[in-house]
Amino acid sequence: MNGKCDLILLDLDGTISDPIRGIAKSINYALVALGFEEVSESTMMIGDRSVDLAAAHASGLTSAGVLWGYGSREELERENPSRLFESPEEWHILEELTNQG
Repeated sequence: MNGKCDLILLDLDGTISDPIRGIAKSINYALVALGFEEVSESTMMIGDRSVDLAAAHASGLTSAGVLWGYGSREELERENPSRLFESPEEWHILEELTNQG
């Protein structure tokens, strides 16, 4: 993909029997299908449950959590995300982070 920042929005089904492996497989499939040959430090998976963040790490991605979804702060913090977003208004930070690279 071209450009300094590519934004991909995915809604992955967390009801599968092995969510970490299943979500990681979905992430990797999407990255390949969209033409990403490799991921960089600025490639980030954002989720609202610990399984989302664990799947990001299993796929070699940086993770961030959102606190307006299903998971609690404590649940998300256990997965050591690089960032926790309190509200969607904070998403401007994503642009700042991508412009640093």
